[in-house]
Amino acid sequence: MPACGMSAALENVEEALQIGIHIGMRVLQGVAHAGLALVDAAAKQMKELPFYNAFFQTATPPAIELAEMLASVTPPQFQHVFFSGSGSEGNDTIVRMIWNFWDLEGRPEKRILISREYAYHGSTVAASSLGGMSNMHSMSGVLPGVEHVLPPYRYKYGPDESPDAFGRRAADALEQRILAREKQSQTDHARFPSRRQQRSDEIQGRKKHQSKESNHSFQ
Repeated sequence: MPACGMSAALENVEEALQIGIHIGMRVLQGVAHAGLALVDAAAKQMKELPFYNAFFQTATPPAIELAEMLASVTPPQFQHVFFSGSGSEGNDTIVRMIWNFWDLEGRPEKRILISREYAYHGSTVAASSLGGMSNMHSMSGVLPGVEHVLPPYRYKYGPDESPDAFGRRAADALEQRILAREKQSQTDHARFPSRRQQRSDEIQGRKKHQSKESNHSFQ
């Protein structure tokens, strides 16, 4: 049981040293173990404002400053930042954003998410569905629309193939699944009305109703 840490080294409750092998899953662990600077920054922020939500068009100065810094060091097309509390939470949010985007674009049938067997994307229901860990799927199932294809795991799935040959086979597996699902979604497209069109129709309907009411009131 880890009790304290410095860089990648951990000291457990029995004062034995060990290496934190899960630091890759929780990157902040590796940073925080080293970090008096992070401790000081966290303590300062806790004194000023421990927490405030980032929903409903709200933000705090540190979040804005960090978003500006991230935007300045990433490619120019990435100018918006959505912060989350974990990778699992971030991946759940991505799923909702993708589905909502295609719904607004008039393609609500585009709900297929393709991942790899043995992939790890988090431990929430959506994130574990995206992952390819069968033991996690046995706990909560897999969300409808999530599919998994051959992973780049040559040692298990292609030990007799050359790295290049197996790499091409893994890439082809993904490409063929994408093409198949795109063809399916094109076929299904006409069956689903656009949410944007639905909203437009609703607005026009309300305007007509209001116009009729207004005419009746004048009469």
